[in-house]
Amino acid sequence: MSVASHVAIIAIGMSLNSALAAAEKSAQGIDLARACRNEAPAADQALCRGFLDGFTYGSQIAVGSEFIGQWRYGTQKWRFPRDVGHEQVRQTLLDFAQKNTGMLHFPAAVVLANALATAYPCT
Repeated sequence: MSVASHVAIIAIGMSLNSALAAAEKSAQGIDLARACRNEAPAADQALCRGFLDGFTYGSQIAVGSEFIGQWRYGTQKWRFPRDVGHEQVRQTLLDFAQKNTGMLHFPAAVVLANALATAYPCT
């Protein structure tokens, strides 16, 4: 095996280790808020959209195949008005983050769930 092959294998191994370490670290609320800012780079905007859309989709409550108009994450529950879209969810997160900076060290999912439960409480 050539020296170049050894170097390539080492580089691939180091890249894989870095990727695995990054995957093990969960996003914090501050990370998500930074990614969702208007002036954030396109890659961060994509991360924001993917996280918010995936979170809200995964939090929908259904009984069997019947969707219930309520969402839940842990003990937090919320109800969206019919016209709430991605932009409103993003702005809700940013408003909550600005008013609750002490929570931003919590995992992003916890911060987002609290933001949604505060803005769209079940009544």
